[in-house]
Amino acid sequence: MRLLLASLLISLLAGCGGQSKTPPPTGEEASTCEMTLDNLDGRTFIHLNKDAPGKYSEDPLARAHFFTEGGKTKVRYNTRHPTDFYTYTCEKLPDEEKLFCKEDNPDPVAYCKSLYANDLGCEAQKVADLTGVTLEKAEQAKKAVEAEIKKLPKKELDDLRMVFNHPNNQLRGLLYVKIRHRECNLLLQDRYETLNLGQVRELENVLGSAYFGETKKEYILEHCTDDKNLIAVDKEDAWFNPGDTRYRWRVGDTVYFKFVGPEDQTPKPGCTYTMDVYADWEPVVKGKAVELEDGKLKWMFNRRYDKAGRLPYFVHLNRYRACGTEAPQRISFSCQGVIVE
Repeated sequence: MRLLLASLLISLLAGCGGQSKTPPPTGEEASTCEMTLDNLDGRTFIHLNKDAPGKYSEDPLARAHFFTEGGKTKVRYNTRHPTDFYTYTCEKLPDEEKLFCKEDNPDPVAYCKSLYANDLGCEAQKVADLTGVTLEKAEQAKKAVEAEIKKLPKKELDDLRMVFNHPNNQLRGLLYVKIRHRECNLLLQDRYETLNLGQVRELENVLGSAYFGETKKEYILEHCTDDKNLIAVDKEDAWFNPGDTRYRWRVGDTVYFKFVGPEDQTPKPGCTYTMDVYADWEPVVKGKAVELEDGKLKWMFNRRYDKAGRLPYFVHLNRYRACGTEAPQRISFSCQGVIVE
């Protein structure tokens, strides 16, 4: 359920702090906090590490953005993942000043397999009740799992039972959101739902309970699925294929990030091309005109890394095309990470 970007995510699981210090308001200043559970729409929050009493450091690796859709409060949250974002739908808990948010679009097949592995029986109604999908979709999931199980040899069937009856089997992300009025920030409880030992359980995710402070900075808040076409290489003028990225670099290296996918490498008549570049989830340049070289579009930018990082460095690329009088249309969104040692 939680896909890794190559092997880079392994080192992300330990907590880390940023550079800027943002002490929360206290005393009389805190009493002016106007934040409520009803006015989170459009606000973005980043993780705060508590370094000392009253002192926090920003950790933008973990980000949450609230918005309203269909009259419901929703939140995009990345569970401290460098490239993945998940959407949750929230509701107020009765008699509590908290939001309870459940990840959208849970996988009914995964729930069905978990019910089977826990000897609870994969009944369509159970799957529908747990996931919120229609009974028809739950029935489709049941039939698909039953067909798969019939084909599995004993060893693979035992493996399925072990995987889907394990506390690390994350079926659905859960968030509890509470406002800390004195500090004027949020307490987020990052959890997930699983089926283990015959019961539906809630367990802590990567961050557990953590503070989040509001930010006005622009950050990437979008799920990135393309880490093949944007590659990191050491030569500006050589051609590489998708996936030919280099992950490990030395301090002082200049890394060339090139988009090498097949789409829009040659300009169309009457069209112009621009790109947005983000480094460590913040914009570096937006709307930059793409140069032409030998009749080809030069989808490339570089970064020099002068110090080793406790975490990998990540970049994102938006590519745009505008033809005639039309507004620029995004044609791709890609990401890549490098380790500097």
